[in-house]
Amino acid sequence: MVERLGRHASGLASAAKVLERSLAESAYTPQRVVRTVEKLVEAFIPLLDPALRPDPLLEGWKALATRARLEMESDFREACAARRWRLEGQWPDVYIERGVRVHVQEDGRVVTIGSERLIEPGITEIVEALAPQVEVLIPKSFDPARFMEELAAAYDEIAGPQPAQVPILELYKSLVIRSQSSRFWKDARETNFVPLSQDQFRARLSEALERDATETRDGRGIRLAPPLNTKDALFVYQPAEGRFGYVGRVDFIRAEGGEP
Repeated sequence: MVERLGRHASGLASAAKVLERSLAESAYTPQRVVRTVEKLVEAFIPLLDPALRPDPLLEGWKALATRARLEMESDFREACAARRWRLEGQWPDVYIERGVRVHVQEDGRVVTIGSERLIEPGITEIVEALAPQVEVLIPKSFDPARFMEELAAAYDEIAGPQPAQVPILELYKSLVIRSQSSRFWKDARETNFVPLSQDQFRARLSEALERDATETRDGRGIRLAPPLNTKDALFVYQPAEGRFGYVGRVDFIRAEGGEP
């Protein structure tokens, strides 16, 4: 009996520390508090005097958790507006700065930011996870015309001498390969690798399209085509339509009457 009580006491102390940290952190969420209190109740309610049972506390936090879920979208939009981040798409799938996808589970418990998965995050945590990803979407030295030339060169390596539509994911792969320096190919270490995530590719392509950098020096223009299957596509902002759309294939073609 004494040993059992000791184990309960140790577990209670550990859970209490978790709860204390959750309440002290500026980014705490009611959902996290509810989950911690529920675990305490489940484990130790047989040992508690009825007068000390935390039912009123738990009910209060449950109400706060429900309210937080209902207000999550508006709070998130306000947080993005405060940072002057563009937010587009339909909740619970939105895109920040035309690059980073944010997906929120229906119950708000899990939020996926790019490739990062957060459990029961508050708005502060979401924004803190977003910030470094947004920062590297488009470099300050970004030249949309140069980007389009590099994209056309990557396209030529796939399509060959005859114009043809190529899968956008193959084009992305070719661009990643072309982005590597000679130093990387001499010594393929992680420190020599130049990253180009899908989010970065999406944001840079969107930026080039929006700034009308759609033609190459040799007179060809980029053309985007929808996919047969969305699994083989990227969701890209298309300024001409003022919305995001799936792009499955890409080609570079000359305008009618242009030089061969």
